[in-house]
Amino acid sequence: MDSRDLTKEQLDELKARLTGASCYLQALCERMVQAGFPYDDELRQKVTRAYDAIHSLSISIHYLACDRLANRPRDAKPGPTMAAYPVQAVMDPHAPLPTVERMELVEAPTPLEAVAQLARHGRLTTADTFFVRVALSVGSDGRPKEMISFPLSHSAIVPHPLTPNDHNPGMSGFPSEHQLPAESSKPMDAD
Repeated sequence: MDSRDLTKEQLDELKARLTGASCYLQALCERMVQAGFPYDDELRQKVTRAYDAIHSLSISIHYLACDRLANRPRDAKPGPTMAAYPVQAVMDPHAPLPTVERMELVEAPTPLEAVAQLARHGRLTTADTFFVRVALSVGSDGRPKEMISFPLSHSAIVPHPLTPNDHNPGMSGFPSEHQLPAESSKPMDAD
């Protein structure tokens, strides 16, 4: 038996049980940020990793359930849902490329999520501005053959405490609809 043998009902039950744990860990992460836990606090990082793992599992289960609902054949071998991306933060975008063995290997569904995971775990850099490199393929010399590189700033990767909203405290600082400026509800091409 493997995941291809699970019914939609079994997958739904599993996802329902994971949802509670995921919601709890997400709320715990938010409380730790609001309480001022340092970004590099060991417990905060472990809670964040646990949330990331449960969230990733929930997404995988969701897609398996979608396959069952769409009556996709169960004999099809599922493809990989995660990839490992070598990631590096550098000060100079023209710095020599290291071998991928010297880069941080991050398991994630996309290159951007790999960078986000490093940021959430406080493992990028404390420099004000820097560049992030993500290898997409590796050459025969062990160096990135194809990669993306983009600038980031420290303020973009450090969580900012959110203040509760007076009208909807559960939204952690996001404005309610009646608090948004009128023009923000217009379609982008309305001008």
